Amino acid sequence: MQSTHSPERGKGMMELARKFWNDESGQGLAEYALLLGLIVIGVVVLIQGMGVSIKKLFGQANIDLEKAATT
Repeated sequence: MQSTHSPERGKGMMELARKFWNDESGQGLAEYALLLGLIVIGVVVLIQGMGVSIKKLFGQANIDLEKAATT
């Protein structure tokens, strides 16, 4: 009965593993995804901060309009 594990097959797997280890083609995609994630977080924080200011602005406009309507 012959063994199913051959030394040549092991070399091929090691070469394949080295090829994947040294391959940098996915690195750019990962960097763009990370950058996009940081931009999204920044936009969400900005919108939340603006939301408070906009709420105050419209609240004051509503108060002013109510005062103008009663006089």
